[in-house]
Amino acid sequence: MELGTPGGMRAELNALVLSGEKTATTGLLADYAEEGEELEHLGERLALWWTTAGGSSPSSRSPGWRSHRSAR
Repeated sequence: MELGTPGGMRAELNALVLSGEKTATTGLLADYAEEGEELEHLGERLALWWTTAGGSSPSSRSPGWRSHRSAR
């Protein structure tokens, strides 16, 4: 998962998320449609973490942000 554009903005957003100061975010409807992603709903939670460990799928073998959605 990428927050913000590369560079200073991304570093600032990531720092705010990791410190707990940033607890909500939003995106453009067009981006959701383009990426085929479902819209969030009331009560939904998103867990976000950084990992240096690889996973079993090609997209999860490199270090980076991982996320998991769940209903409240």
